[in-house]
Amino acid sequence: MNYITHYMSHYITHYSRYVIASRPWSFTASSLPLLYLSLSTNNGLLQPLFTLTTIQAASNYLNSYSDRHTDDGKGDRTLYDHITPKESIQLSAVFYCASFIPYFIPYFIPYFINAATARCTMNVIIIHLAGFTLSILYSSPPFYLKHRLLGDLTIYLTFHYLILKYYEELYDENDGMNADVTADITGLSLLTIGILHGNNMRDREVDYKNGIRTVANFLPAGGGGVYFAG
Repeated sequence: MNYITHYMSHYITHYSRYVIASRPWSFTASSLPLLYLSLSTNNGLLQPLFTLTTIQAASNYLNSYSDRHTDDGKGDRTLYDHITPKESIQLSAVFYCASFIPYFIPYFIPYFINAATARCTMNVIIIHLAGFTLSILYSSPPFYLKHRLLGDLTIYLTFHYLILKYYEELYDENDGMNADVTADITGLSLLTIGILHGNNMRDREVDYKNGIRTVANFLPAGGGGVYFAG
């Protein structure tokens, strides 16, 4: 019994660091808009939630890896304290590939597509690839969008426009979402941008010294606070 307990404890400790490094607390950025859309339209949740969460986890691993090489080790501790750079890249690749799994499941389990009432069309794939690409360009060289005053815009496009369009195409909402739903999703995406800006305000001095340009260190301190509150 003691051997089993020791083995289980070691197993949980070893693999929990990968979970921590994926920053699961940030998954609400994609899950809340999707949950709201599902409740508002009476459509499915499982497929878009799986796809967007895996992309976000992959992006988080890649983001931590990129920060290691741009902030002299003074940035995100989730990478340095839990996983190595090699593990970060490997996990990022695994999760990016995993985001495409739902498109193949119907070929092996036909009932899945009927139960989810979702479609895999070319438009769905294009929107998926757009989010996939933005998540890489956000923090990867040579683009580093988040370091060139484009981080907030990238997050808005990803967690507002692309999520909305992805859900519309996936569940054949040809008429689009009504104005109230769109307005509420806009509010949720702005909340995500506010959290990002709050983090950037905290790191503005370190970012400036390392040549990183964000909206937070572009605006004066007072202006940054107004932007965050807005």
